[in-house]
Amino acid sequence: MTSATSIFVLIALPWMTVATQDVIVGKLENDTIVQDQGCSNSGQRSIPRDDYEYYACLGSYRLHTRGMAWNDARHTCEQEDGHLAIINSAAEAATLIQFYRKVGTASIIHAATQEFVHIGFHDLYGEGDFVTIHGDSIYKAGYSNWAGGQPDNVGNNENCGSLYFGGGLNDVNCQMKLGFICELKTRVGFE
Repeated sequence: MTSATSIFVLIALPWMTVATQDVIVGKLENDTIVQDQGCSNSGQRSIPRDDYEYYACLGSYRLHTRGMAWNDARHTCEQEDGHLAIINSAAEAATLIQFYRKVGTASIIHAATQEFVHIGFHDLYGEGDFVTIHGDSIYKAGYSNWAGGQPDNVGNNENCGSLYFGGGLNDVNCQMKLGFICELKTRVGFE
């Protein structure tokens, strides 16, 4: 198969990722990855899993509805071979907000509020210096659209990142229990 429009057949195990010389981004249909035209993902992608929602050209996400503190949420995502979601574009932000709304705030339990969910950025290393969990600035990551009046560092104690149900980023207290969004890691090759 040499054409970029070929269909690639794989046994899709949850921990597998695929990369070829061509950029392969698509959806899984009957254990077949069907390429979506016009996507560019730097040659990296994750194979969809049943417990994650897959969005072509963006990745796979899971909204956890049981509230946890930010660091506990981070650990939970890592246990699933993922990480707290990192927003890299306005399109990804819109998709995550739509996904969040689809699940609905009423489904989020044991949380201080249903209006925000933890995602993968913070300013724990320096006040106002917001970085992703991978250490890149949120500006380098590609998305820094704050909700109105944010970041506000209420009580000089808001150092962890969240996504507002109404749209935009927000800083919150890291100990605040919120729902959270995990994103599957995208890697080159198989593990």
